[in-house]
Amino acid sequence: MEAFRRGLNVVVAMLVCLTFALVLIYKNDGKTPDHFEPAVNAPREAAPQ
Repeated sequence: MEAFRRGLNVVVAMLVCLTFALVLIYKNDGKTPDHFEPAVNAPREAAPQ
């Protein structure tokens, strides 16, 4: 029972970390799209105005 509970804690911690990372990525998606795209693809669109 103790091993099962430890495994459950690990799974929950992993899920929390994954959701936190996904939220951060989606929050930054609108501000910095050039971070995820190759720089060759969008030099003109990503230029600050």
